[in-house]
Amino acid sequence: MVIEPIMTYGASIWGHAANKIYNKKLLLKTQRGFALRSTRSFKNVSTNAAVALAGFVPLDLKALESCEIEGARIRGVSRTKPLGLIQSVCTRWNSVFYQLERFVELSEIITPILLKYPKAPTMLTAQQLKFIKDLINILRPLEVITKEISGEDYVTASKIIPIVSCLTGTYNAMKTSTDIGAKSGTLIMDGLKKIFGNI
Repeated sequence: MVIEPIMTYGASIWGHAANKIYNKKLLLKTQRGFALRSTRSFKNVSTNAAVALAGFVPLDLKALESCEIEGARIRGVSRTKPLGLIQSVCTRWNSVFYQLERFVELSEIITPILLKYPKAPTMLTAQQLKFIKDLINILRPLEVITKEISGEDYVTASKIIPIVSCLTGTYNAMKTSTDIGAKSGTLIMDGLKKIFGNI
């Protein structure tokens, strides 16, 4: 039914009002007209029968459902602990990676906040965010390897060889979408060759 999305627009906000008899009758009256046209039923057919024959879901139920879904979403969001930005710490491994990852995750929330304050720093452009996303993809293999190594009491040479081999293969196969990403990948590959080239 073409009219359905128009009639239920914003139902997540006003849907609870569909319980009221007057509003319910108003919604179903409109839907009845479309149901009678689509099924070519007689005008003396009841509203419920016309809607059922047309295969429509009653608009009051659609509105209530939309309202319930939005309410559940809001309750779910309010129960979760709000995320904050992460500050990079030079003495902690991968802290810059975690900082960039969290910033991208919260970028849609940060933008409207910064717009409220004239003296706030300017938000990054879409192109700059693209650079950061590319860097995150490039740094992720190093983060995985760091976790793997730091979980051990000591790392043997037998483990280093496959790790370096996997890293090299990953970076050789990796495709970047920006120049900065390509240069960063090249620098990492050069570093791996310089340190582990003789292994």
